[in-house]
Amino acid sequence: MIEAGWFNPNEVIELETAITGSLPQHTDLYDLFAGQPYLTHAAAADSDFRDSVRVWMNDPSELHARPVRGAQAYRRHLNAIKFAILGPTWEADQDARQLLESFVKACSGQFTLDNDHKLFLATASLVKGNGEPALSLYRLIAEDFRELIEN
Repeated sequence: MIEAGWFNPNEVIELETAITGSLPQHTDLYDLFAGQPYLTHAAAADSDFRDSVRVWMNDPSELHARPVRGAQAYRRHLNAIKFAILGPTWEADQDARQLLESFVKACSGQFTLDNDHKLFLATASLVKGNGEPALSLYRLIAEDFRELIEN
């Protein structure tokens, strides 16, 4: 098993240079994904994904969310988070549902997290120590989870 921590800004530039073979033209890759390993790598390799996230972050409308939601990297990351919270069955028992609700609330600006949920979500790098989402993109993921909770 390889456990990669989040990249710092210099490592993001090194990664993108290694993937593309040249120095990056845009320097926003770290700003978009804060060095989260999977998303940073995916965006360095897929400029369409990177551009769609950039556009959504500048104007988080439903229109701009569609290309992000349609991206394979987004769907894979969403599923990885779903697996981390719900477990291998992807069935939300009461505890998992409450944890999922805590993540959705944190991404919606409601930072009154249960201490255990906050610890889990922070350990999973989904929220920062103060309870805010670790990435702006997690706000969109939380919207998709809200639909899962309601169904």
